[in-house]
Amino acid sequence: MKVQAIAFVSSVLVAVAFGSVAPWEQYIQSPASRDIAPVSIYGSSGNVNVSDLTARLSGNGSTVTNDFGQQVAGFITLQFAPAAPDSTYTFGREFARGSFRYLTLSTSSSAPIEITGVSTHFTAAPATDDDKLREYSGYFYRDDELLNRIWYAGAYTVQICTIASNESRANPPTITKYGWFSNATIQNVTSGAEVYVDGTKRDRTPWPGDFGVATLSWVTTLNDDNLLSVRHAINSLYAIQNTTNGQFAYAGTPIAPRVQLAGINSDTYHLWTLISIVDYAILTADTEFLKSHWDRALFGFEFNLGNVDSSDMLLNVTGVFDWGRVGQGGKNIAASSLLYHALYSYADMAKHLGYEVPSYSGTTFGDLAGAVKTAVNINLWDDSVGLFRDNTTAAGAELHPQDGNSLAVRYNLTQSSEQATTVSENLAARWNEYGAVSPEGLGSISPFITSLEVEAHLRATPGDASHALAIIRRQWGYMLDTFSNSTTIEAYYETGELMYPFYGLELGAYISHAHAWSTGPTASLTLHVGGLSPVTDAGKTWKFVPHAAGAGIGELHTGYSLATGDFSVKWTTKDEDSFFQANFETPKNTTGSISVPTFGKALDTIEIFINGNTVWANGESSWTGFGAAVASSDFVTVSQVPFGGWISIVAKD
Repeated sequence: MKVQAIAFVSSVLVAVAFGSVAPWEQYIQSPASRDIAPVSIYGSSGNVNVSDLTARLSGNGSTVTNDFGQQVAGFITLQFAPAAPDSTYTFGREFARGSFRYLTLSTSSSAPIEITGVSTHFTAAPATDDDKLREYSGYFYRDDELLNRIWYAGAYTVQICTIASNESRANPPTITKYGWFSNATIQNVTSGAEVYVDGTKRDRTPWPGDFGVATLSWVTTLNDDNLLSVRHAINSLYAIQNTTNGQFAYAGTPIAPRVQLAGINSDTYHLWTLISIVDYAILTADTEFLKSHWDRALFGFEFNLGNVDSSDMLLNVTGVFDWGRVGQGGKNIAASSLLYHALYSYADMAKHLGYEVPSYSGTTFGDLAGAVKTAVNINLWDDSVGLFRDNTTAAGAELHPQDGNSLAVRYNLTQSSEQATTVSENLAARWNEYGAVSPEGLGSISPFITSLEVEAHLRATPGDASHALAIIRRQWGYMLDTFSNSTTIEAYYETGELMYPFYGLELGAYISHAHAWSTGPTASLTLHVGGLSPVTDAGKTWKFVPHAAGAGIGELHTGYSLATGDFSVKWTTKDEDSFFQANFETPKNTTGSISVPTFGKALDTIEIFINGNTVWANGESSWTGFGAAVASSDFVTVSQVPFGGWISIVAKD
């Protein structure tokens, strides 16, 4: 099998050397050049003559609509006939348009105007060389057209949601006849430095909650910068912390001053800010950045922990703004899930850094986390429904939210695998034909929250990926086929219409069609379905747990880059002589664990080989070079792989 692995790598290297195109490159949507022309003229009205991409408009009110074929972002240049020094007009960079596919031009003059050229100068990903926009650090490919489209739509969304720090949307938006200004500054970031923001049309601002999904999407697609654009965003959020009470802002700059002045606060987004910097440190091994903000983070915990009711150990939410849901507030399951995870993560990280485990009022964060978990299950679990209640009020007892239940499973607030599976099954039972409807979102379908639900399904049933893959195919397939076909939309309505109740019934045009918080499947397909994921220090330790059973996938290729090096995996379930084969590679100075899926087969009927060594046979561990193999109903695991490099796996029955 080692020979197979080397043969696969050699074929890729040969393809690169001879200029061959890898099969996944056909799905990359990033432009080859920053100057992008329309692919066609979509339509016109009034007195218009069209020839190819040239249009002659005659008469007041005549219009022509150009189609760029997919979402693009940048500022516009127009060319007119006859050719002359003044026959080209370029809009100022401050009028760069966010994500758009169609560009409509109209005339208010009765004189004829001939437009001979239209182009957009792509302003996203400013730190990327102009000729390397299509050179992703990650990749994904499998024998499923739809999943390939979904993964690369997420990757392109990630790219298009990076901007220069001095090209944020003005707030409040200043509308002119040329459009709104995109020349505001994200504070506490070097001018012009690249920043990862929520959306490329709006708000072009760091929002803390978004990083709960968007950071992992960056890691698996465009991580040549070791999350530098994420670091810039996080730094900008920590710099505007309230120095009186420790509270973090609901949104980053340039929006922050307005929401802070209006008293608009969010306990959940405060917690996401705490979580985001630990996630960043784990994924980058940049612990110095975390250390530089450690005291600010602990001050932030004081704000939350001061609102924990000592009588029942539940967080009482007072900052009720959130991702677009209603009814946030009180003793809430989503906020409690985030608090539990934040406490646990900081307790664990303190040990990793050699720090004393933080405490509050004499109780360590680890013990506080345990108390929160117990309290949530006593006070918020509804055994009759098999889901967590939203909060402890009478109204909250009738609402079983998508966000809180997804977070409870994702962050391990469930007390058993059976309970997690129950939540997963009951979340899946609520889907409609367009996706996962959020009852707390007034009937919205939120790809942000469903990204969290996808993670919940994968963690609840690692031996059966059917729910996760079903909702990815259903919801993201609908999104791509119905909306942009190139990027992931912010939200839509349970009827499949372009409406987000949080914005009101008449603001469909305000919805972002390229929103990074909606890219969750991109990371889930690589890290969970592909199975090779970092555990600590940018993958210094890793685990291989492929969620192959129930995925409906015959063969998969995926990979990504971290500060430690490259991670890649190929697995198949289609080999005639085995039910599962895999080859994967990790950096050589790393260690990890390997879990081989059993696909429900009887453990005494299968054999598993790793690098040619028989690690499992006759229902028991048969080689201890990677530690004794341990079996469950879903996997056989060896937990002491002492080195990285190429590893091959064969599982037979």
